[in-house]
Amino acid sequence: MKEAGEAGAKILLYLRPIVPEWGGEPAMITSILEQAKDRIGDSITAIAPGGLRWTQGVEYGLSKREIPWPASVPKVDNRKELSDSHWEHIF
Repeated sequence: MKEAGEAGAKILLYLRPIVPEWGGEPAMITSILEQAKDRIGDSITAIAPGGLRWTQGVEYGLSKREIPWPASVPKVDNRKELSDSHWEHIF
């Protein structure tokens, strides 16, 4: 990816879904960003953070894998949850 970026390709780092219960605490996000910079360098064009969106399908998929729905994410249909503090930390 580093060579692709140096050749002019757009490199996007997707951080989705960010959920505190699933390793989305600020220290982990910092670690992920530092590792990406170490491996890719300054070729990262953009970072696309995103929260988890509740839908019946997502909840069903988690339940089939016996993964509990995270308490930090409200069950509001088709709305992603990403806290302001997470957004500011990434920015």
